[in-house]
Amino acid sequence: MLHVLIADDDAAIRGLLATILGTSDCSVDLVSNGVEAIRAFADRDYDLVITDLEMPRLDGRELTRSIRQLNRSVPVVMISGCPDADAMAMELKEDGVDKVISKPFRIAEILALKSMCTEHALRSEENGDRHRIRSRVV
Repeated sequence: MLHVLIADDDAAIRGLLATILGTSDCSVDLVSNGVEAIRAFADRDYDLVITDLEMPRLDGRELTRSIRQLNRSVPVVMISGCPDADAMAMELKEDGVDKVISKPFRIAEILALKSMCTEHALRSEENGDRHRIRSRVV
């Protein structure tokens, strides 16, 4: 089973993503901001992180940078309703984002992410996830 962390301040989006991924053999944890996401990420190994760009307390960009300090290989997907999100894709990739999806997204786009996390899970098993740096966030 694949483990996915979803961070979005919009409960409806979190629920929709959880429903889509939950029907495709994924275990999903939901958080409403970047601070909660860092705590969850520090406590559990994830095969995929999906985050909103704009969130209170800690935005998706800062969250991605923090995740990259803990794990360089887990795929991070940024979902954004910003009209210029596609234009920001290169900038976001420099921050460690693997893929940018604009809202409104299509169900097929979300289901396609499963292959991304399957590849990560296989790599983690092969190398014993030795790239993971454990850290407790307080």
